[in-house]
Amino acid sequence: MHMVDSASERRAGGRIDMPTVVVVLSFVAAGLLMLSVSTQNSFLDEYDNILAAKVLADGGFIYTGYFTQHMPLTYFLTYPIVAVFGERLLVIRVVFTAFLVLWTFGIGRRIALGAGRWYAVGFVLTVAVTFSASWSNMLMAETWIAWSVAHVTVLFWLRNRASTKFFPSILLMTVLSSIPVLSALAYLPVTVALYGMTVWWIVERRAALTVPRWVGLAAVAIGPYALVGAVLVVNGALADAVFQAVQFNTRYYAAFNPSAPRGAIDGVIIVLQIFFRGLWTALTDFGVAGQPIQFLLAVTAILGLTWLFANKRWVLASWLCVLVVFTGSRGVWGEKQEGFAALLPDNANARHAAGLFMVIIVIVMASVEVLVGRRVAHTALVASMRKPFIALVSVAALLVAVDGLTVTTTQMRSALASTGSIAIHAGPNSAAGIVNIVNEGTDGTYWMAPAEYNQAILVDSPSASRFLYFFDHVAACDVCFDEVRSDILTNQPRVMWFHPGSPFGPTAVERILDEVGRAYFTVDDPNLDGFYFLKRDRADILERLRGAGFDV
Repeated sequence: MHMVDSASERRAGGRIDMPTVVVVLSFVAAGLLMLSVSTQNSFLDEYDNILAAKVLADGGFIYTGYFTQHMPLTYFLTYPIVAVFGERLLVIRVVFTAFLVLWTFGIGRRIALGAGRWYAVGFVLTVAVTFSASWSNMLMAETWIAWSVAHVTVLFWLRNRASTKFFPSILLMTVLSSIPVLSALAYLPVTVALYGMTVWWIVERRAALTVPRWVGLAAVAIGPYALVGAVLVVNGALADAVFQAVQFNTRYYAAFNPSAPRGAIDGVIIVLQIFFRGLWTALTDFGVAGQPIQFLLAVTAILGLTWLFANKRWVLASWLCVLVVFTGSRGVWGEKQEGFAALLPDNANARHAAGLFMVIIVIVMASVEVLVGRRVAHTALVASMRKPFIALVSVAALLVAVDGLTVTTTQMRSALASTGSIAIHAGPNSAAGIVNIVNEGTDGTYWMAPAEYNQAILVDSPSASRFLYFFDHVAACDVCFDEVRSDILTNQPRVMWFHPGSPFGPTAVERILDEVGRAYFTVDDPNLDGFYFLKRDRADILERLRGAGFDV
């Protein structure tokens, strides 16, 4: 079976190789497309990652100096970007997207070498046109997970190609497989599946592993966990990390989230329920506002997996099924739309990059098998799937391209017309600007709630508490609530701000104000709604606010 492009398409003599030119231009266009929308949209978790990285850059440490229920890897990966380029999200996005472009090209190159250049072009362009609509341009755990899952899956798919080097690929798969669980605990099943694929290949080629290679492989497998654990131990944060990222989630977050699992088996059942519910929605609801994209993606992926099974690609198809289910069902932690039902442009909670990547990869793999893969003796029914599959892939690709480019074009115009939707700054009327006015030149502290990371990033003074995340389920944790109350009573921040109208922590805010509110005063200026100022420093604070033009 010849999976690479024919010799006639290769460079011959000094003539221009037009197919290669088209491939290169396609890759360049994909990269420029991704960069053009890199500054669009924003989400809470991204600012959390940047703020935590800023804490690290300023000499503090996560968990002990910054409360978070998230796993540590995304913070550690964000730290060098913030340390070098600062905490401005606009700059960070461009730098991060440039890295993702290179990573996408690397995966595309592997597909080109093992399956053919045109399938690589299809993969790269599909990633590009869905880049911002799927929130893949955001520096979040889901983004790291999506690319690591895609890379491991492609390496496993092409493991028997002559262009694939066994031992380096196994080492890379082993490292990448650790990223999901070290980034987000909800993706533990995905990490298990990736390790399963890696081990499967190792068993297939175990004769090629010498004793030194076995030792090296074991070191690489343990390495990510040992390194992260060592960093936590050295900084005295291991106990805090276990409590916040594991115990807090299961005891308190789960209590406020009826969709959260109560155990491993319960978690698997919930994932399966969410996946098949989302799949049913995708198959029965012809899309939102007449857009049939989710329907076509679902049908095409199902047909593609069926074709792989029919072609006796049992191992590959089985692992793909597991990954499609678990990457597309983040609702194990209570999201509204999951599975194929979430694969919609501009979804209000579009953290489905990993699931979308798996659907794209399934379609690319199945396309290779359908068009140029090995044939087996098919029944008439299976053989009849080939033309419908090709037609569906074509229509789905066209609709995804049109819709993705529509979203992208709109966002490109926005980016060209302004500094982008994430160009936050500490202006005098912003929460961060007001805090800076009140605390400038003093040793005063501040506190914000329930999770105002995008403003806290720009505050110049220190926080009175490590709890800048104060949702109702945090206040339900007695140890957490007592610490926040003690921090405020002890440190007496000169200014506190609670985001007016935020739905995430109204009960928590009310409880803390009942405990400490007597020491604070408010003003009538509507621009200062949600602000509480320390009575002890009333005269100085009012003078500063009047000097800044506020009506107090």
